[in-house]
Amino acid sequence: MNIVSIIVLLGALQGFLLSFSISSMKRGNKQANRIVALYILFIAITLLGRYAYTVTSESLFFAKLLFVGDFVIFFYGPLLYLYFLRLFQIRPTVQVALWVHFIPLMVFSAVILPFLGLDTPQFIVYSGRLEYIFYFLEGVAIVQNFFYVWVNAGLIRNYRKESVRVSSAVPQMQFYIVLLGITAIGLFFWTISFLLRFIDPEGFHGFLGYQMVWISLSALIIALGYYTMRNPEALTGLEGAEDASETPQPLKNADALLRQLDEIMKSHRPFLEPKLTLPDLAKISGLQVHILSRVINEATGKNFFEFVNSYRVEEFKRIATPERLRTMTLFALSLEAGFNSKSTFNAAFKKLTNRTPREYFRTLPQ
Repeated sequence: MNIVSIIVLLGALQGFLLSFSISSMKRGNKQANRIVALYILFIAITLLGRYAYTVTSESLFFAKLLFVGDFVIFFYGPLLYLYFLRLFQIRPTVQVALWVHFIPLMVFSAVILPFLGLDTPQFIVYSGRLEYIFYFLEGVAIVQNFFYVWVNAGLIRNYRKESVRVSSAVPQMQFYIVLLGITAIGLFFWTISFLLRFIDPEGFHGFLGYQMVWISLSALIIALGYYTMRNPEALTGLEGAEDASETPQPLKNADALLRQLDEIMKSHRPFLEPKLTLPDLAKISGLQVHILSRVINEATGKNFFEFVNSYRVEEFKRIATPERLRTMTLFALSLEAGFNSKSTFNAAFKKLTNRTPREYFRTLPQ
């Protein structure tokens, strides 16, 4: 067993563990969690198939298993797209049937399925005859996945802009970006490997490009597991999202609940915690996550982060006295008010006051 096999095996095991952890969550957007768990599981299966082939490369069974593992590369982009749609509760502009996203997979299946019943001589002959068809389908898979990376990046970008979120301030958003980054980096090395097979099919560079696909994919899955271990609130964000498949409870006392929430915000001051999440505030307020979300949305017209940032802005105004401004920067005071990103602070302040922080202080009497 060489170092590449060990890295691939560790990546597969980490993928299985992470997939199980996410799918085991009892609360939140269960459908979105199931989709991302399936996505990570497919990556783990691909890695395990590759590992099995490297340690028993002469086995026909594991050669076929590696081909079966190729099925999942057609799942990556569409599954991640469906995950973000479900997670962010977005209705796509262009409505298409679910099966349309998997047309390339259907074509690939039609070509690959005959392989599964062949013996060794037939397997070798059949694979040789269809070599260029395999190349074509692999090229289609690469293009398809790059397309979905581009679409998914747009979904995340729009969601961040709408929610006034910044990845450095929101571990949940970091998880989504890391997840998309795994796909993008894996695709990059996969594309390099694909091109090198034509440029230098028998040389060292072709071999190196192929190995880098598996090393990068394994290393990124291990990194994702390490990140979620260091930032467990990232998975809490997935857990805490409201599940639109569940019927919402009637909300008849939104104004009364908002007054109660306002008292908690002013007395407990949870907004001073930079990593405050919706589930965190739900625990403090004693409300269910989806009820709290509806109270904020229906009674204030704001989303969670806009609501919390409004208290941070008011706190910033309170502590930004002339005396303190002589010895501290605006950013240092914003950190004290609960922000942990300059861009988040500036965006939230301008959205609430229609002025930048500096413009605001210029208008105040000296």
